[in-house]
Amino acid sequence: MKFSLISAVALLGATATQAYTFTRLNKTNAALLVVDHQLGLSSLVRDYSTVEFRSAIFAHAALGNLFNLPTILTTSADTGPNGALPKEIIDMHPNAPFIHRQGEVNAWDNADFRAAVEATGKKQIILGGIVTEVCTSFLALSLIEAGYEVWANTDASGTFTDKLAADANRRMENAGVQLMGMFGIAMDLMRDWRDTPGSAEVLPFLDNYEEKQHSFKSGGAIVHDVEKLHRKYGPAVRIAPNEITFAHQDAWTDIFQGRQGHQQFLKDPVWWARQPGHPDSLISAINPETHARMRKALSQGFTQRALRKQEHILQKYVGLLIERLRQMEEAADGQGAVVDIVPWFNYTTFDIFGDLGFGESFDCLQNSRYHPWIALLFNSVKAASFVISARFYPLIEFMLMKCIPKPLKKMQQDHFQQIVDKVQRRLNWEVERPDIMSYVLKHNDENAKEGMSLGEMQATFMVLTTVGSETTATVLSGTLNHLIAHPVMLARLEREVRGKFLKEDEITLDALTELPYLNAVINEGLRCCPPIPVMLPRVVPDGGDTVCGMWLPDGAALPPRLPSTHLTQGPANA
Repeated sequence: MKFSLISAVALLGATATQAYTFTRLNKTNAALLVVDHQLGLSSLVRDYSTVEFRSAIFAHAALGNLFNLPTILTTSADTGPNGALPKEIIDMHPNAPFIHRQGEVNAWDNADFRAAVEATGKKQIILGGIVTEVCTSFLALSLIEAGYEVWANTDASGTFTDKLAADANRRMENAGVQLMGMFGIAMDLMRDWRDTPGSAEVLPFLDNYEEKQHSFKSGGAIVHDVEKLHRKYGPAVRIAPNEITFAHQDAWTDIFQGRQGHQQFLKDPVWWARQPGHPDSLISAINPETHARMRKALSQGFTQRALRKQEHILQKYVGLLIERLRQMEEAADGQGAVVDIVPWFNYTTFDIFGDLGFGESFDCLQNSRYHPWIALLFNSVKAASFVISARFYPLIEFMLMKCIPKPLKKMQQDHFQQIVDKVQRRLNWEVERPDIMSYVLKHNDENAKEGMSLGEMQATFMVLTTVGSETTATVLSGTLNHLIAHPVMLARLEREVRGKFLKEDEITLDALTELPYLNAVINEGLRCCPPIPVMLPRVVPDGGDTVCGMWLPDGAALPPRLPSTHLTQGPANA
């Protein structure tokens, strides 16, 4: 009986395996549908970056021309907020049926659209749309019901969240829809590199779309891409017509330190020009004299002597961090607490700088959450990267500035006003305290002509709130991650710290300098996890100059990237 049961299970398994049929795309029996890839709807997509998704929908539309597939375009209410279909897609298929739906959510409910699909005479349908759980899913399921074989291009279908995409894909897959990315669809249509279209046609297509899709993600992938280029081509690589990146320690010296007989490399205004209507900050000051004046006013607040006077402030917030972590451990009731340490490091560093810079904490640790202004600050940093990118195209920048909504402009003004108010409250203090602002005020009193104006102080402390806080938290998070991944090193560090200190109050700034392994770990953390991947881009001065012995024309952009310098293997960077 037992043997019979096993045999039955094996037989059922074999039968199920034999019942599966590999359904392949046939370019002579396939049609392509471009569904609601509209400019307004594209702004709803959050499961892909903007650049990544834009490249994907262009690639999807281009499949029609590459494999000579009947193609149908359709939009939903394209005269309203949904927006028009991109001109590039329309230009690819000037003679294709273009169905402008005015009310139907599901394209299959539109009689003209159904007629256009039926008129192709094809029984295999490739489609992509916005959003996945509606425009792609509804149509795909309707086509399955109508007897078609359907391939949903997952690269060219986007929605609000990864979860919504997963739910929609699961529903389609259960109904028999084939879920594939653009590359897989292209390979199934081609089948053989020796065919036509084959390698001669498909490789340029992949270079044009897939490479762009994967190289220009807005999540910082270009830093890693440039590192790969340096590993392949060496310490100097031109990555744009007027942009050279170096991965060599001598480049740092040549670009940032004064050399006898050489001019100074100034900050690249594309990256560092101040916002219109705002005063210069220490970061945005392109003029060397202005930058030197501000730096001199600030420098006394960052000396070893100043740090010792500020140590009680550091101890206060580090102590509060440890207290919060212990509370979470106790709340876990002996089960072990799982903690995302990144926000906690951010809470700590922002609270510290709030106290050191303005005399008042942001109370992130106290409330165990970001202060609303800090949350706004993180969003503004992300937005700034897109604004800077637009500066490479002046016309686009001009249009972008004109299109900024009034509520967003007000948000920016409120953001700056928060700093103005904090600086003013600190200036009104009559009690002397050893914070960073006190050294700036003292310098202004002693050197009125060489101090910082009120506007410069406001702009600079707005920048320092980020670069003095988030950067430190980034290094700490990255370093801790590496230590956890290397338990032998973590154990060695733990032995050194616990062997040196018996009580918490013995841990002081001076005592910490006596721990060689701890300091080595911090330095290695800064090397492996640089908090600012692109360091203060500079431009070659008038008349041209040399970097690493290489002559460069004036105006060439030089964006030193610390990961490339620190991580590229070679004797010069060892």
